[in-house]
Amino acid sequence: LLLGSRAANLSYTPSSSLSATATYPGQIGGIMLDGKDVTGAIRSGSMGGLISLYAFFQRPETFGFVGAMSPSFWFAGGAILPYIRNARPNPGRIYLDVGEKESPSARRWWQIPLLDSLRKGHCAQVASLLEHKGCNEEHLRFVVDPAGEHNEAAWRRRLPDGLRFLLG
Repeated sequence: LLLGSRAANLSYTPSSSLSATATYPGQIGGIMLDGKDVTGAIRSGSMGGLISLYAFFQRPETFGFVGAMSPSFWFAGGAILPYIRNARPNPGRIYLDVGEKESPSARRWWQIPLLDSLRKGHCAQVASLLEHKGCNEEHLRFVVDPAGEHNEAAWRRRLPDGLRFLLG
């Protein structure tokens, strides 16, 4: 089970290829999803949430579960949207969440109010796109947290429900 970006060596190149080599120190064995043995999961927040969903679709043979918390889908003008639209299917499970209060202040560039609305809007677009690709409630959970901010404390609070969905 890969949680966060430190468990695997993921590299991205401009040619849109993803190299994933990993040891699975906490690998869960024997999990079956739609008749297939699932070998890995990836979960992260913000920019890590963006790359986690990218990795999920780029390497479906490697990643059977993904958790994207407060993902930065707005980055690069929302370039992830056409990528997901055209990606080959992955029958795994997707947990996607975003907070209503992602930008409580503009202390950092990623917390400006404009990004707050972009983040929520793009998450809703990605969830809708995934539904149109055939993800049903068994394979997709999209959560909007009314009290959620863009920080580790909010992600930590939402993590148990996300893991219950992904592994349940």
